[in-house]
Amino acid sequence: MSAEVKVTGQNQEQFLLLAKSAKGAALATLIHQLAESDFASTFRLLTVFAYGTYADYLAEARNLPPLTEAQKNKLRHLSVVTLAAKVKCIPYAVLLEALALRNVRQLEDLVIEAVYADVLRGSLDQRNQRLEVDYSIGRDIQRQDLSAIARTLQEWCVGCEVVLSGIEEQVSRPSQESLDTHILESYLTTVVSFPLSSPWVLGMLLLPCPQSLRAAVSRAIAIWFFPGPVLESLMAVPEGFTLPFVSLMGKGRG
Repeated sequence: MSAEVKVTGQNQEQFLLLAKSAKGAALATLIHQLAESDFASTFRLLTVFAYGTYADYLAEARNLPPLTEAQKNKLRHLSVVTLAAKVKCIPYAVLLEALALRNVRQLEDLVIEAVYADVLRGSLDQRNQRLEVDYSIGRDIQRQDLSAIARTLQEWCVGCEVVLSGIEEQVSRPSQESLDTHILESYLTTVVSFPLSSPWVLGMLLLPCPQSLRAAVSRAIAIWFFPGPVLESLMAVPEGFTLPFVSLMGKGRG
């Protein structure tokens, strides 16, 4: 039904009623008709509000419907959002030029109004004469922007994978160190609970475990049981000779 409507000054009310209820392909058809109708300038103004800036409006103002002061301020708010998407610290000089404002007071009033409207969040740095933006709303996306958005999202995904890999590595490293410490503590607890020559002790020392742990246990036992001169000679035994070292300790104690 919408495809049969010719948009003219006489049937604009009918067109507006159809636009409110139309969806999908029917709505797209209405929009296409609007772009080629007597209201083409209004359609162009709509695209400026959707994608453009206040500077874009001024450049085409002769061919576009006039704006009220409230409409101008709204377009100025959207223009600040466009700038905030590119840089988070915007100098006053850039804003004054882009928004066609005469002085800083007008600019600050406009920004405060945008903050209260929840268009953006940030702070006015009066000392450094700049607007620092923490958050701003999004604007409509043009078809030509899709490739850049896809590229940015892909780069973000790659960055997330790198961060996740680093986190997993950091998490696994303390876990392994904690496991080694627990094994060492268990060995030492068992060793000091029995005579050194006990088969329980030797059995514990001969259980499969990292070479560094066996060496650490052997040296810990030496410190625990042997006097200074004997300890000095035992500590000189290389880590590769841990098991003979344990046997020597067993004989010395027995």
